[in-house]
Amino acid sequence: MGNFQNIRRAQPSHVHLVWAALCGAQGQAQERRPVAAYEGANEVQLRVDELVRHQCGGGLAAFRWYEDIPQILHDGSLDILIAMARKADEDLQQEFGLPLGLIIIDTLAFGAGYEANGENDTAINQKLMNILRDLARTLNCFVLAVDHYGKNIEAGTRGNSAKESSADLVLACLGRKSLSGSVEDTRMAVRKNRGGRQGQQYSFGTTVV
Repeated sequence: MGNFQNIRRAQPSHVHLVWAALCGAQGQAQERRPVAAYEGANEVQLRVDELVRHQCGGGLAAFRWYEDIPQILHDGSLDILIAMARKADEDLQQEFGLPLGLIIIDTLAFGAGYEANGENDTAINQKLMNILRDLARTLNCFVLAVDHYGKNIEAGTRGNSAKESSADLVLACLGRKSLSGSVEDTRMAVRKNRGGRQGQQYSFGTTVV
C-alpha cells in the first residue's frame, strides 16, 4: 500500500496514468520515461486514449477506471470496493489474460468522506488506511492513494501523519512553480520505502499530445 504526494500542479494525475497504462499495455514489458501530459482535469478517458497512442503504440491497455466510488470511511465501503475491483479483475482476465495488479485512488481527500476536521484526526486516518490495507490484502494487489502536501511541505502529506506512517511506500511528485503558473524541475522522489532504499529522485518531463 502506498501514498503518492504532490505539490499542486506538478502533474500527479498524468504520472500515475502513465504508470497504469504502461503496466497494462497488452501485457508487454516496457521501459519508457513518463513524458505525456493531458489537459483537462476530468477527461480521464481522453487522457488514457492519448497516452496509449503516444506511449504504447496504439492498441488497448489493460486499464479500468470508475468515476464514482463509495466514500471510503462510510460503513460497507470495503465490501463495495472489493466487488468493484473483482469485477475489474474479471474483465481484465477475460480481455487481456492479466490480473488486477494496481488500484489508484485519486484523490484520497476526495474519496475518504471525511466529516468536519476528520482529516486531522489520527484515529480516523488510521481507520482510512486500514481499509485500504485490507483492500490490498484481499485482492493481493497494490493500492496507491494520491494525496496533496499541506501548506507546510516539510511536514509531508496534508492532514494527519497517520497516512504516511501506515503506508509502505510514499512517492512525492515535486517541482518548482513559478509566478506564471508553470512548473519546472519536475521529479519523482522516494520519500519512504519500508524495508528498502529511500531518498532517490528521478527527473521527468512532460509534453502535450
